[in-house]
Amino acid sequence: MEPTSARLLEPNLLEGLDERPIEELRELRTACQEVEIGLSYQRRLVQGPLDIVRSELIRRTEGGASDLASLLEALPEVLSDGPRSPALARPPTRLEPTQLDPEFGQVIDDVLGDGRLTRVHELDEAELTAVAERLAELEQQISRRRRAFHERIDALQSEITRRYASGEASVDSLLPDG
Repeated sequence: MEPTSARLLEPNLLEGLDERPIEELRELRTACQEVEIGLSYQRRLVQGPLDIVRSELIRRTEGGASDLASLLEALPEVLSDGPRSPALARPPTRLEPTQLDPEFGQVIDDVLGDGRLTRVHELDEAELTAVAERLAELEQQISRRRRAFHERIDALQSEITRRYASGEASVDSLLPDG
């Protein structure tokens, strides 16, 4: 039975790691990594639109044109790697997620639905500000959840590493029987 995301966030998940079978630790680590990959993907889904909306707000503040052609022309620069909010520097091991958090997925759809992002140049300043605030809040929520999974992954990895270092576990156990 594969652990659910909610089960993986239970506070007692990390209790007694030194008493659990190493196979269980590996399974939990893998499950946590799968959820984290999905959260990383969803965070990227929020960051691009957030960058676009913030760019449109700045353009308006500076008196720039607010039309689709100007927005499209600026997209390569807007979406290039630039300053981001602080995050853990953990590149994903895989870019394609197998698990997405349905709660965050629904909120992303709610905030960006109805083609809102394609009409960003048509939104009034209040609407644009509200979208930017909601996306920033959502990005922070996803980041906090990712950090919780990073903590679990680190704790599980530490216990697995400790067992190999102490000789309690052997690399031979990973090899198929010959």
